[in-house]
Amino acid sequence: MTNRTDKSAEDISVSSGPRTALHEAITEEMIEQLVLRFYDRIRTHQQLGPLFNDVIKDNWPTHLAKMCQFWRSIALKSGEYKGRPVPKHAALSGVNPAHFTIWLQLFRETAIEVCGQDIGLLFIDRAERIAESLQLAMFFNGQFIAPAAFKNGQYVGDISKDGMPKS
Repeated sequence: MTNRTDKSAEDISVSSGPRTALHEAITEEMIEQLVLRFYDRIRTHQQLGPLFNDVIKDNWPTHLAKMCQFWRSIALKSGEYKGRPVPKHAALSGVNPAHFTIWLQLFRETAIEVCGQDIGLLFIDRAERIAESLQLAMFFNGQFIAPAAFKNGQYVGDISKDGMPKS
């Protein structure tokens, strides 16, 4: 069994190998609808909106196009996304693990709404893994963090000596 934390936090891109979509019903149109609806929610969210808008400014069309590429690479295995999200996110100031909790909740709601339960859960699984990787890179500076520190992609707290989250 491979531990997700064994991979480099920068290794978010699609691995080489068979290029089979996560599900045969996923389309480019579905991905675009998911991305656009999700980021509409982000942009207007009381806490996340200012964080995103301060960084992205007037470059939303470019950012949305890049996010569509990213999710096509993940869901359709298109291989078209060549970015490095970890350095971009690690450079952000004012972001904390609580923001990831909100981000994931908005993503979960949107994925189920746009894609339905079965396909939505596939997107949610990938989003949780991505959130975990980004949080490791942004907040833990190369420290070993036991996998139990994350539940559903969200940081749940410090880990005791036995590798379990502290209460």
